Amino acid sequence: YPSVRFGRKGDYEDIVVIDSTAYLLISDGGIVEVTGFSKGPDVPGEVIGQIPGKRNEFESMYYDKSVNSLILLCKSCHHEKDEIRTAYRFDLSTRKFSDSAFYTIRIADIAAKLNDSNVKFFPSAAALHPILNKVYSISSIGKLMVITDTRGKVEEVLRMDDHAFNQ
Repeated sequence: YPSVRFGRKGDYEDIVVIDSTAYLLISDGGIVEVTGFSKGPDVPGEVIGQIPGKRNEFESMYYDKSVNSLILLCKSCHHEKDEIRTAYRFDLSTRKFSDSAFYTIRIADIAAKLNDSNVKFFPSAAALHPILNKVYSISSIGKLMVITDTRGKVEEVLRMDDHAFNQ
């Protein structure tokens, strides 16, 4: 991919490319759209969506073709109280966020799979498997890979070797 200047400096966490458009995730839950990013070194970006609220931290975004949406997974959001992780849906057709959470992942379900009540899950990356249609989320804090269905039901949890995957 070419190097592209699209806007101000910021805390950009993830990128999704669909055709000739790049979508960038800002750590506070904003989405920047860069249309035609491959056309040159200076292509304007536009903020097209923003999750409301303060004290929200995001690092993960993926595209779900079945609902034509970008899915943002909270690393830590103000309302979660370390009981859930929330996924928000940005519909690319309407160019709006859904009014409610798209799904949640219950931390208790992760803990139950590991038989460990002290589990820590703060998603730092997520992707939708194109064949299995499962969401794979990595948590650097807690060293976990959590596999869910597309609505947040925890199916499998794997511990990651912290020596092999220090971050």
